[in-house]
Amino acid sequence: MFDLLGFGFPRWLWIGRVNSTIEPHEHNDDHHNAVNAEEVERLVKERFFHGRIGPVRIHPTVFRVSENIVIKRVQRTLESSYEVWTMQYVSSHTTILIPRVHNWSYSSDECLNIVMDYIDGEDLRTLWPKLSLWRKIWIIWTIRDYIKQLRALRLPGADVVGPVDGTGKPIRCYGEQFAYSNPPGPFDSYDKFVEFFDHARAVTIHRNQNWKPCGPPKDERLFPHFDRSGSLVFTHGDVGMQNIRIDKEGKVWLLDWGMSGMYPPWWEYTSFRKYDNRAQFFPWLWARGVPFMAGWYPAAERYINSIRDGMDNPYWIIE
Repeated sequence: MFDLLGFGFPRWLWIGRVNSTIEPHEHNDDHHNAVNAEEVERLVKERFFHGRIGPVRIHPTVFRVSENIVIKRVQRTLESSYEVWTMQYVSSHTTILIPRVHNWSYSSDECLNIVMDYIDGEDLRTLWPKLSLWRKIWIIWTIRDYIKQLRALRLPGADVVGPVDGTGKPIRCYGEQFAYSNPPGPFDSYDKFVEFFDHARAVTIHRNQNWKPCGPPKDERLFPHFDRSGSLVFTHGDVGMQNIRIDKEGKVWLLDWGMSGMYPPWWEYTSFRKYDNRAQFFPWLWARGVPFMAGWYPAAERYINSIRDGMDNPYWIIE
């Protein structure tokens, strides 16, 4: 079992060769009428401003408004609709199953509302205990293939770190590696991105050596440096069990692309680990499957964990 999930294998076997002749996933054109912008605005107001019984909440930011339609309300993405662009681009260039986006609009409170298909099924987190061993392994294998396809993508304007919307302009970054209250960026270059992490490392060392609440001082050599040895690859950034949905036919859908973008090869692995380490439900087999799905980057995980204090205080001034 350990060998099957990648333990004891060299890294090239975990990720494998990328198939450059992937046939894009074709959506069924027989889709349902989507909610228009005016209807979205009305539903949002009913739910958030008037206190009436609104659409059914199925996620902190997702509401099911009809049998086949949900609205995702995004409060943080004010500068770009990159999540919409990403979902549409990835869906048309890979075989990854992604809910179809019907339309999107900004509501009067400047939040982005994305209208998309509802996938009838169960989240993997809920379904996992009911699955057979081989079904679990098949799902892990499928997610591995999805990540391979994402890393093979050559997106337009993808030479800038962070989210991608096809324009080539930099966008603020979101992810498990950052402090949620301080999304960094935008970064004009990879060098600027690395500088941000170098500063977080310096802040961590400074606070550790000069501020008693941080604990006893540690040798500076115990704080690793940023690994930029690999090229940027497209990354989902939030492949947790809560964002994997299994439909009634057993197909695997990948949801929530709000943390996606161009990042180092180890980013997906550390995203897995950051989320799963704080999740209440973290099955043994899923944990062992993470290196098989995303590659094994324990040094990068140690690096991200070592600069946590600096990431939580990114604007701390070192005197």
